[in-house]
Amino acid sequence: MPVAPTGRLRVEVLALPGRTPVKEMILRALPATEENGLTDVVRLLGEFDVRLDMVNSAASASVAGVQSIRSRLESSRDGVFELNGLPSGEIRLELQAPGYTPYREQLRIAPYRGGDGGEPVEVPVRTVLLEPGGVFRGRVVDEQGAPIAGGWAWLGGYEALPQLDGVLRPDLRAATLGVGAALLGRSGVDGLFTVQGVNSSTLKLLVGAPGYAPREVELSLPEDLLRAEPRAIPLGRGKSLDVTVRDLEGEAVVGGYVTLSREDLVPIRSKLVGPTGAATFPGLYPGRYWVTIRGDRREFRFGDVPEEGDPEPVELQIGTR
Repeated sequence: MPVAPTGRLRVEVLALPGRTPVKEMILRALPATEENGLTDVVRLLGEFDVRLDMVNSAASASVAGVQSIRSRLESSRDGVFELNGLPSGEIRLELQAPGYTPYREQLRIAPYRGGDGGEPVEVPVRTVLLEPGGVFRGRVVDEQGAPIAGGWAWLGGYEALPQLDGVLRPDLRAATLGVGAALLGRSGVDGLFTVQGVNSSTLKLLVGAPGYAPREVELSLPEDLLRAEPRAIPLGRGKSLDVTVRDLEGEAVVGGYVTLSREDLVPIRSKLVGPTGAATFPGLYPGRYWVTIRGDRREFRFGDVPEEGDPEPVELQIGTR
């Protein structure tokens, strides 16, 4: 598998208003892609392959010569971070620290090459300022309006679900567990939670709870920050989508990962195929999803979760060596 060239970036991260050095943050970096509908489907599928590996394996992935960083913890003593292994070329960079608005920028990263004789090349430092943003107060409730304890809220949409695995599932023990947990709003027995860092660039909130379907909520500013009472966010139990994987002879295929993605190909969950060739995705809201597995070739199917009734099972058929 080809390995993509990578680049370096040195950033000084300071928190406003006092320009206090930030000591810990989460880094995310993906190759920038143009969104031109069907004319860009090849590039979109290429990035999907990268995202698919990020869901199924480590925080960083290199697929078909494209390097991506899903979620990586960075630490510094003085607020100056040496960011190595970044994707080269046009990238989407995001830096996030607890209590501050995520910093997002699209920029070009040059492939890093050492100097003559193996001497390192000096990379200039760029300064990034993080703003505190507003504080959103919410209450997680069930469909009857009763508060839900143990709920969580994260600034971002459904695409954040893969990176939250390490925070929400302690068995994974991801490197981002500590700072990631600090970025979450947690609900108590009264269902109340707070999330800090909200501004006009962070208008999506992902809310979930054990046993309930995660929900993407659109924030309305400044109204949601000025409410006298916390905004109630109801969660439903959701529905389950059953997937079966078979080979060309109709036999169950065991092992490998089936990935569930939004209709725009953003992966949100991944499941290991069980001994009967089956995988189940519980807690889904109504809508259309992509169901994908990769064998000798990539295989896609749509899976629809209706508002009324149960979803139809999805069957994937792949060739095997």
